[in-house]
Amino acid sequence: MLTALAAILGMIPLASSVFWGALAIAIAVPLKISAACITALEPGLLLLPKVKHGVLGDVKIGLLVLKAGIEGSIAAAKINLSLIKDDTLVKGFQVRVAALHVKFDMLKTSLR
Repeated sequence: MLTALAAILGMIPLASSVFWGALAIAIAVPLKISAACITALEPGLLLLPKVKHGVLGDVKIGLLVLKAGIEGSIAAAKINLSLIKDDTLVKGFQVRVAALHVKFDMLKTSLR
């Protein structure tokens, strides 16, 4: 974290491999979080028609929390992705972001 901050402030060269490695992690971790939330969202959606009315609100709140986690983690990855100048790395992450978006969009219609 301090290395990234130092690079932003111009204390070390922006091309530092440590900085780019940290930035890649700052994208990969939110994408993993998003994927985990999507994985948890799928069975949760299957539960909606099966749960008793008294717990339906709790399940829906849990699903909305997962939705917020997905949206927030994808946004974090996109923000960090804009800082990377390596086209190959950017394209690889963009493919992952797009795949997560497709899967999430399919599930999201069930949350409405």
